[in-house]
Amino acid sequence: MRQTLWITASLLFAATPAAAFPDKPIVINVCQPAGGGNDRSAQSFVPFAEKHFGRPIIVQYRPGAGGTLAMQEIKSAAPDGHTLVLCDPGGTIFGPIVQNSKFAPSDVVPIARTAFIPWVLTVHSKTPYKTVNDLVIEAKKQPGQLRGAVADIASADHYTWLLFTKATGLGPTGFRWIPYGGGGPKLRAMLAGESEIDMMLYPLIRDAIQKGIVRTLAVAASQRLKEMPDTPTFKELGHDIVDGLSIAIFAPAGTPPDRVARLRAGFMAIRNDPAYQEAYGKQGQDIASFISGSAYQADWDRTWSEARTLLKAVTTK
Repeated sequence: MRQTLWITASLLFAATPAAAFPDKPIVINVCQPAGGGNDRSAQSFVPFAEKHFGRPIIVQYRPGAGGTLAMQEIKSAAPDGHTLVLCDPGGTIFGPIVQNSKFAPSDVVPIARTAFIPWVLTVHSKTPYKTVNDLVIEAKKQPGQLRGAVADIASADHYTWLLFTKATGLGPTGFRWIPYGGGGPKLRAMLAGESEIDMMLYPLIRDAIQKGIVRTLAVAASQRLKEMPDTPTFKELGHDIVDGLSIAIFAPAGTPPDRVARLRAGFMAIRNDPAYQEAYGKQGQDIASFISGSAYQADWDRTWSEARTLLKAVTTK
């Protein structure tokens, strides 16, 4: 009897740290300004995260240096699972490579990829471009003169631009890159007619498409989006480009495995919540893009490897 009680007490004690986590609000630092794809993703799951974790979720915006500021800060955060960062590859991969920052994949632990949204080559309706070929022809007539809007140099959308300029033979200087400091600011610039050519995300431009403010030329998806059935994929046009904004949540390296497991399980519970799936679908996204950090790890590592070659070639020109 005494041995049974000792074993039971031991099991309860061992379970207490995991069971008690989280025991205070969870802070999620978003690496880009409000209004862009990162912010939209965060805001969509916050109510559900509070439901499934039983604690308040505090969203803070930590933009700067193409998203890398937030990634640098997460390295010094207490690895207790209560401080996380949400960011796209611009801050987690592309920026660190170009800036030669002291940030490595091993500095964080992926918790969940909350979104994968394919980039859409978009032009303002006042431009004469009706097809991708129209744009390429004009860009070749004026090398480096057409203004291509990007969130930042080496941001996730800029990376897709580089894939596009490589595939079309325009080269990395085929456009004049205009950084706007984030997805929200460049969206506002497009809506105002200040910028005319951009890689955008469908959820952000849905209303602008319906109002005739913008025109979509191609989507970097494996197949046409059901929301834009008349917009061809790049692959249909002969350009092997499938790329999108992968938005993911990370914890600091050193976060205890039981807390990483709790966080991953919590976000997968959010993903499987019928109410969240309905809200997610209304954003024009496939719930299959929401995956656990363990499943996202291989894709993240692969992109790190591939991006080193392309971005290093760009920065040495």
